[in-house]
Formats: sequence, C-alpha cells, structure tokens
Amino acid sequence: MNTRMNRKLWTGLIVLSILCGTMFSSPSGSLAESRKGNRKKIMDRVAAASTAEDYQEIARYYKEEAAKAEEKAKEHREMASWYLERKDMGKMSTIVPNRQHCEKLANQYQAAAREFSAMARIFDDYAGMLRGLSAK
Repeated sequence: MNTRMNRKLWTGLIVLSILCGTMFSSPSGSLAESRKGNRKKIMDRVAAASTAEDYQEIARYYKEEAAKAEEKAKEHREMASWYLERKDMGKMSTIVPNRQHCEKLANQYQAAAREFSAMARIFDDYAGMLRGLSAK
C-alpha cells in the first residue's frame, strides 16, 4: 500500500471513529441513560392520558420518533453508498461487512419508523374518539 493511500485510509478511519462517537453519545450522558429517561416519560404520559389533548400529544411524540428513525435510516443508507463508492480502499475485507452493516441498520431504522408511525395513528385515533364522545 502506498503512503498516500495509507494516509487516506487512516484519515477515513479517524473520521468514521469520530462520527460513531458522536452518534452514540448524548449531551446529557450516555445514549442508554437518555433513552431510559425518554421511555419512562412516555410511559408515564400514556398511563396518565385521559383527554384528547393528552393522546394528541403522545401521537406527536411518536411522529417525532418516526421522523428521527427515518433520518437515521437515511444516514445509514448514505453510509452504505459511501462504502460502495470507495475505490481507493482497494480490496479491504471491511468494505462489504461495513456496507452490509449500514444497510441492515437502515432497514431496522426504517422498520422502527413504520412502527412509530403506526403508534402515532393509534393515539391520533384515540384522540379523535374522545373528541367524538365529548361532542355528543
């Protein structure tokens, strides 16, 4: 491997490491802590919901989660494409597994987005039913 190609490879690996570090951390602590806090909040909100406005707010939360998952799916599809276009990396054995990893994550995020959207529709329906009942 020539020096220029070696430098590009290391630069790419450093950039990828930095990106992974920022993707899996949050300003308020670890990603796991952040998710745990969000999960408790939404569970509390669902348990306490009693009005159409409560259910509408929960639906909004799930719509936001769906949008976030869609964005992550898009990011991972772009990364998979990037691996396909990497001609300067030669025949490195990491290209195919990394691309497949990105494609798998993209599909999982897309599936999560569909589920979040389905939850949003359910809570929108609850809100609509309560509005219909209160109008009578």
